[in-house]
Amino acid sequence: MRYFKVPLIATGIAFVLFIVVGIIGLVAIDRTARNDQEKMTRGTLLGQGLGTLLCFAVGPFWIFAAAKLGKERRAALADKNSKPTKKSRKNKESE
Repeated sequence: MRYFKVPLIATGIAFVLFIVVGIIGLVAIDRTARNDQEKMTRGTLLGQGLGTLLCFAVGPFWIFAAAKLGKERRAALADKNSKPTKKSRKNKESE
């Protein structure tokens, strides 16, 4: 969970920011569009564009956190699976 604190905060902030931008965009579309079909088309494009931008804005935070977690798990698994060799057993016995 410690690795996912920053991505969660970034996602929350970006989500709220993009909702506000979307509302502002929809109000602007409503005031400038000529007919309902144009409003619907432009609103759809706005929503798709904002959704895509949100993924690109937040994705790197999640990928970086997942890479850190995976690195830690692989290291723990390597430590768990490493068997003592004959040399390491002799060193332990001599100590």
